[in-house]
Formats: sequence, C-alpha cells, structure tokens
Amino acid sequence: MSPTVARNSGSWKGSLPVELTPAQAEFADAREPIVGFVGGRGAGKTWVGAYRLCKLAEPGRTYLVVAPTYTMLRDICWPVFLGMARRLRFLRDTIRSRLAVILGNGAVVLFRSADQPDRLRGLNVAGAWIDEASLTPRDVYDVVLLTLRETAGAWLACTFTPKGKSHWTYEVFGSPRPGVRIVRSRTTDNPFLPVDFVDRVAQQTTELLARQELEAEFVDLAGVDWPAEHWGDWVLVDRLPPRDRWLVSALAVDPSLGKSDKQGDYSAIVLVAVCDGLVWIDADLQRRPPWKLVRDVLAMCDRYKPDLVGFEANQFQELLVHEFERASGGQFGAKWPVFQIKNTTHKLLRIRRLGPYIIRRELRIVDNPGGRLLLQQLQEFPQGQHDDGPDALEMAIRLIIETSGGHYAE
Repeated sequence: MSPTVARNSGSWKGSLPVELTPAQAEFADAREPIVGFVGGRGAGKTWVGAYRLCKLAEPGRTYLVVAPTYTMLRDICWPVFLGMARRLRFLRDTIRSRLAVILGNGAVVLFRSADQPDRLRGLNVAGAWIDEASLTPRDVYDVVLLTLRETAGAWLACTFTPKGKSHWTYEVFGSPRPGVRIVRSRTTDNPFLPVDFVDRVAQQTTELLARQELEAEFVDLAGVDWPAEHWGDWVLVDRLPPRDRWLVSALAVDPSLGKSDKQGDYSAIVLVAVCDGLVWIDADLQRRPPWKLVRDVLAMCDRYKPDLVGFEANQFQELLVHEFERASGGQFGAKWPVFQIKNTTHKLLRIRRLGPYIIRRELRIVDNPGGRLLLQQLQEFPQGQHDDGPDALEMAIRLIIETSGGHYAE
C-alpha cells in the first residue's frame, strides 16, 4: 500500500513532509472527540500518535501523553515524540525534570505513566493521547477523559493493539458510537517495515493470535476452557526424562485429512510418556503432505520407541495406517504396535477430557516449535481456529488408559 504525504498544515513553520499510510493519515485528520488507532504490531501506532498530537497542538495549550508504565514512557513515547517534533522542526524545549516538552508554538506536552494514575488527576488539557491503551486499565481512560476541560473541542486519542472483546477498548471502539471514531491498520499496511517481518511473526504464533497481533482484529480470547491461571513456567521443559524411567508411552497421530477438518489444519504427532506422576509430551505440529507425515511419524518412533502407536482412522485416513505399517516394516525391520483410533465422540468433548491433567498441573511439554504450538492451541481452546495438537494429545492419553485398563489414568 503506497504511503501518502502529509505537508505543512500551518500549525508549525518550516516542517518537512511526512509519509503516512492511508490509515495513519485518516487517524491524524480525524476530528471526533474520541479517536482510536487500532493497529497490528509494527503498524506505526506510537509514531502516528506523536504526529497527530504535533499536528493538532494549538498555541499555548496543554496536552497530555500517557503510557502504561514509566519504562514505556521513557523508552518509547518520549524518544518517539521528540524525534517527531524535531523532524517537523517544531521542538522548542524539553524539561526532563517535569517530563514535559514545549513545542514551537508554545504548546506544552506533559508525559505521565498509567502506573501512577493519581498523578493524572487535577490536570486541565486541550487534548490527550494514550499510547498502548490496551495495556492500561479502564480507570486510567476515565481519569484522562476528565482532564479534557481546558478548551472546547478537547479530544482524546488512543493507539493500541487489540486485547480481546472483554477489554474496555472493545467497549469503547469495538462498534460505532456517536463522537467516537476507529481507524484500523493491519501490520501489512505499513510499507516501511522489513519485508520479512510479518512472515517471521506469523510463523511463531497461531492464527488466532495472528488475527489479533497482525490483523488488528478484536478476537474473543475470553471463554477459553483453561485461562492463564492454569499455565505457568512449569509447563515447558527442555527435554523428556530418560527412557528407562518411563512407565508407559504412546504416540498418537491426527492427520487432519477428514472432510470435517478445516483447510490449513496442522497434522499433529504427539508423544506422551508417563513418568513421576506427570504426563511428559513431545509434539510435532506442521502443515505437510501425507507422505511426509508418515516419514515424520517413523522418525519419532525410531527416536522414542513408544509402547503404543495410534492413528486417527476416521474416513479414508485409515489408509495412512496401512502406509505406516508397510513403511515401518521395510525401514526398521519390525512393525510398531499400531492401533486404529475411531473417534465417535465430538472433538470438543474429547479434548475437554484433558481438563483434569491441566488443572492438576501435570502436563510437561518439550519447549520446541511443535510444543509451543501445542501449548498455544491448548490455551486458546475452544476459541482457536486449530485444535489438532490437543486432539492428538487426548488420543495418546486415551490409548494408554484403554490398553492398560485404566491403570495409568492417574
């Protein structure tokens, strides 16, 4: 998307042209009392927030900039704003002891952090800008609104990446309201980013989070079965325990080739080992053709030598079982004990069987790309677009339970 060029609007003298994306230009020109720039990561939120304030600052008036923490204020908002004011040749002076800037027309800009909201009370300003508003509590927004009393036509701008439909920013900006304007900008709308930035980020996250962090969508992350309090630094581990300590192990495969599966689903290979009263997991989640899936299953079997191997065999996926048996006999000289798993219970109900293990904090997942993706799918269930990893995990645990008569269920 080609940038536009914003030129001297008359509020400062001698300013240089500034390149803006169409969304940034729309945000900078918006005149509603409350304006939100909802952008993906790298969409230029802080940059355009600084530009908008410089553009709209009236001579002799007072303005307010708020960041979630003092560190973010010092390391991001303050230097970006100073850089913008200098670029526009609109900077007269800085008062670091007060964290204040005096612009070329005499306007004063005060910088405050949201972690001390009481310091915002009592201010009278003609305009305010809250950067990373989705990282601030609602009471900060309410306090800032009450500071807009220096002049008629005072305004409030918020720049942020969305944080779900349960956050106050969705209540304010999620649907049209009188006097409120929202401008949405995806990460890809910013032509000034490195060409590989979006692909690098997208490869390290799930599609649900990518829609929030890159597409700037208000994604409903509320309503997940196992929210943040069920997860912690105990989940991801460097490696599995030694093989000779395992009580039993199973490897399950969700090929995601059935007619009910969504396009772009991952095929999931999940190994489960029971050891020390915990469920240890290694996972390989990828988008791959069937021939590569069989090859990767063989490689994991050769590495871990699981006691049991199970394939989801609904519909024509059972053909993969025969291909695996043929390939394993030819490549390794012996067949693995293979089970065809016919799933008749709805997938949501099957995956919810994992709840007790999660609540009791018994899952340990190897920290690698597949393991991290499995963890993200568990954290987003059932709101996420993909659940192939959790489905294979449930099948592996069920295979152990059913073949042992429930002996390893606890």
